[in-house]
Amino acid sequence: NYFSVVFHFKMATFQELSAFLTKSEKCTKDKPISTPVQVKVLTELKVIFQDTTETSKYVATTLLSDNTCVMECTIYSETLAKQYFTKQNCLMISNYIISERDGKPTLLVNNKSVVFIIPNFAIKEDILQQAVLQQEEFPLTSIAEASLLPEKRRISIEGKVTKVI
Repeated sequence: NYFSVVFHFKMATFQELSAFLTKSEKCTKDKPISTPVQVKVLTELKVIFQDTTETSKYVATTLLSDNTCVMECTIYSETLAKQYFTKQNCLMISNYIISERDGKPTLLVNNKSVVFIIPNFAIKEDILQQAVLQQEEFPLTSIAEASLLPEKRRISIEGKVTKVI
């Protein structure tokens, strides 16, 4: 005798998750969001930092979309990044964190996140255009200007290193 079980999950949308940032109750590393989100990886993985010592720290970014908007994703797990976050893969992600970086919501994935590959789905053309605009490089800033910036942000710096402290 065979029987089948069908699971239905309430999926979150990126628009809902963006609104989550305005609520007083934030998610943290110890309290991630368990509501799954279905996304498509829009860009190649960009490795920001990879440590080869015993701590083996890893940070990579990519852009994701769920057909409501585009959101940057920062991945702190090299295993998950290499196994799942390939351009055009469609994923279901849970146990993630929503944070704000440079005034925009960011989805954070770490070793505690759960990621599955799901069947492919199409992304609307206007959403793809958002991704193209969001993919631009960080602004080139002089070291003098960077030291005066009011808050922590990602920028590109051009200059000569004269002393490392």
